[in-house]
Amino acid sequence: MLKDIMAETKIDSSSTWKFTTSEIKDIDIKNGRHNTLSLKVSIDSVFYVPLETNDNCLIGKIDNIYQDAKNIIIADNRFAKEVFVFDRKGKFLSKISDLGDGPKQYRSITATAVNFESHEIRILDRISNKILTFNFHGNLLKADPLHLLFTEMAFTGRGSEMILSNSGELNSHIKEIESYNLIKIANNKLLGKSFPFDRNQSGAGYSFQNAKNLAFSDKNIYYSPKLSDFIYQVSSDSISAKFHLNFNGKGFTKKDRENLNDITYKKRMNENEFFMFNGDFSVNSEYVYLKILNKQAVFACLYNKKHSLSMSFANIMADHDRVVLFNFPYTGYKNFFVSPLLATEMFKTQTNLKKFKKSAEIVSLYNKVKADDNPVLMFYSFKQNPKL
Repeated sequence: MLKDIMAETKIDSSSTWKFTTSEIKDIDIKNGRHNTLSLKVSIDSVFYVPLETNDNCLIGKIDNIYQDAKNIIIADNRFAKEVFVFDRKGKFLSKISDLGDGPKQYRSITATAVNFESHEIRILDRISNKILTFNFHGNLLKADPLHLLFTEMAFTGRGSEMILSNSGELNSHIKEIESYNLIKIANNKLLGKSFPFDRNQSGAGYSFQNAKNLAFSDKNIYYSPKLSDFIYQVSSDSISAKFHLNFNGKGFTKKDRENLNDITYKKRMNENEFFMFNGDFSVNSEYVYLKILNKQAVFACLYNKKHSLSMSFANIMADHDRVVLFNFPYTGYKNFFVSPLLATEMFKTQTNLKKFKKSAEIVSLYNKVKADDNPVLMFYSFKQNPKL
């Protein structure tokens, strides 16, 4: 099993990580293009966290959400180009806002990482080629030059040690990691590498890149290599193959992967019964939530880890008495998924609330929202036996 997986995803056995497959789960992916998920019979619990709105914390678009028992961290990479710190009730506490050309400023936010133990937030600035470390109060702790090319990062929980994910860019100036997708570092020292990629399939022009490679759930890091049907859990010491997406012969074949190029990819994507994992996924303590691509359309697969059951659906019927809107989750927290709800959409719903027979609490929440408010975070858990 391990040998097969390593061949499938090009795992480097010489890495300092220990590889395991003892708990791997097979996720059965079925065609969900015509199925509708009924939240009324599927959602177990829902609560909302409105993020405070004032002139000091105006969020344009949420790119990442991080949370622990005390704080919620929101990264807005492209619009506000700031990172915001809220408490668990949504009260604004502080922000990182140091955009500029100075040696201790950033010109862009390419990626972020949060260490809740040391209360540190790191910003990757690919334009200025540096990594900046701030505390939760928004104060700069240090600014380091960027020596590696990568697109995502995460703290392992072991001091300053980090996992870096590279989506196919050559680090030709460092031969040891020139064509590797996953790298482990601490204090600018290389500690590990794995998942080598085909050098002919590298660079930003490679058309079939994953939507993302790293996902975060509480203190766990999950990794899915580009175009892989596997999801791994990554820690400081080990990489474990946790989930295999079984497309039942309708995904990429072994022959496809041996010589995959843009022509092969586009040909397969035009087939009616070809399905592909596009890399967008979230994990919580009970479920894995996946996006599946079919002919440029997307449907979702929800997998129950305890009962090893999966269900696929394209549309969501938001008829639960405490749910009006629903979006794909950005992250997992305990047994909850977390989705941001746009205030503009919630505001439009105010005139239709009477049609839904909502609880007084939720009607009050929606009626308080203004069109230019910050997003509201929706935390929701699924029942152990959700229904379509």
